[in-house]
Parts: sequence; C-alpha cells; structure tokens
Amino acid sequence: LAKDGGWYIPNGLLLLPPSAFFLIGLLIWALRSWKRDQVEKPAFRMAPQVVEKEAY
Repeated sequence: LAKDGGWYIPNGLLLLPPSAFFLIGLLIWALRSWKRDQVEKPAFRMAPQVVEKEAY
C-alpha cells in the first residue's frame, strides 16, 4: 500500500455493495467453465446475414 511505502493506492471496490456483482459473476463463470453442462443453449439463432465477429 502507498501508506506503507508501496505504490498501490486501494480503491475500496470490493468493500462496496456493487462488488457482489463481481463476486457472483466470477462464481458463475468458474462454475460454467468447470462444468460445461451448466452452459445454456442460445435462446435464438442469428440471422444468416449477421456476422458473429468483431467489427475491427
């Protein structure tokens, strides 16, 4: 930490209530990465003219 002579200045993000979204998201991601049967199938199919890659 910066107060102890280090370079890191904590932002306190994980102390705030919105940090629960990060923790829940990481938990869901880890579970679905570990158990592939937890991944849902797509709810709809993309139209044929839509490209599923980045614009650039």
